[in-house]
Amino acid sequence: MGKQKRRVPGSRLEAVGRLEGADHEKVQKVRKETDCPGLACAVVMLFALTIPARATIGLRELFPVMPSENSLTKEIIMDAGLNEFNARTAVMDYFKGRTDFLQSKREDIPAVPAIVLDENIHRELLRDKDLLLTESQILIDDVHCDDYCMKMDITETVAYLSGDVTYNEVIKHEITIYSDENEELVVASDAYQEVCTDFYSCSFVKPPEESFSLMAAGGSKYCIINVARAEVGYRESGTNITKYGSWYGSQNEWCAMFVAWCANQANISTTIIPKTASAPGMKNTFAQKGRFYLSQSQGGSTAPMAGDIFFEGTSANGVQHVGIITSVDSNNIYVVDGNCDNKVNSHAISRTASNFVGFARPQYASTSHSSGTSWYSNASYHWHQCANCSEAMSKTRHTFNKTGVYYVCAVCGYKTTNISEISGKVPDND
Repeated sequence: MGKQKRRVPGSRLEAVGRLEGADHEKVQKVRKETDCPGLACAVVMLFALTIPARATIGLRELFPVMPSENSLTKEIIMDAGLNEFNARTAVMDYFKGRTDFLQSKREDIPAVPAIVLDENIHRELLRDKDLLLTESQILIDDVHCDDYCMKMDITETVAYLSGDVTYNEVIKHEITIYSDENEELVVASDAYQEVCTDFYSCSFVKPPEESFSLMAAGGSKYCIINVARAEVGYRESGTNITKYGSWYGSQNEWCAMFVAWCANQANISTTIIPKTASAPGMKNTFAQKGRFYLSQSQGGSTAPMAGDIFFEGTSANGVQHVGIITSVDSNNIYVVDGNCDNKVNSHAISRTASNFVGFARPQYASTSHSSGTSWYSNASYHWHQCANCSEAMSKTRHTFNKTGVYYVCAVCGYKTTNISEISGKVPDND
């Protein structure tokens, strides 16, 4: 897509509101004040909204220039593609549709099907608890534009009525928007938690299990995991300018190039993980080999594992992003992915997330580690080191024999004049 990536404050507007009948000069003045990048585009849509008094959708936060909550006509300046203005419009439509859905005024939501199924569970929970949604107001706190998606942090204030009692709650949403297979913007995930109903959306990332270790869970069987982890924090030096692109031969969107580069560094054949710059192309290659699996949100039943390649998007046919699963627990997958916030990132994704559409299981050998014959050592241990990812292998305590003034390990040859075994204190560290 090649779009410039930027972070913009939530107070910035990319839409123009007006009362019906407002003169052209005033509209132009508002356009200028909003500093909208789509001003050069034609005005292509006029539509009216009537907002019920007890079902406010917070348009004053999205479009503060609007002076009324009744029978408004909005003039929308449209720009093609995945940009901030279109994303804000999609989010407004989503929350309005979601509010109507939770109030049983409609049976669809402008979002991916997994969100509709999830919000249906939410609606049934509200019915079971005898809670009636009476108000929903939203405020866009932050917008983050990336090559393949738009991410928004949104604060929603809701009011529920139960009998004569009103319950109010402030809910934080993390929204992800993609351009789907038809090049239309769609809300692909909505991660939030609602306390009053104890509802977690399918994309909400729950805390790791107490027994879970991010570095140990799932093991480090595949060199690609260690290679990927070692890259966390690397940033592009310009828009999509990376060492991965230099290796591949193309400076472009680089999430797939990052996965292919990690595979190359781990000495994994391109017949196992393809060398490609395309996330959809990588997914299709695995699918052709029968090694692509749908995620839980897409109706799949196979559990993801460390070493799998994960895919994000609107559906299995609408893949937008790819990365490497480094570990898992019962709630989340933990991934390392390139071109995420302009860098190599490490983060958690819910196993039921609506934008986690599937994963591939490369046909790795039983282990991709390649052990050399050289010994590595410290005061207590010796080990071999993987030639691909530098992981310590066959780590064992020294076996010392005294030779003159030295204590010499009979296995690796490490020698010292003072070993802790003499005093009975054996260090248990690296």
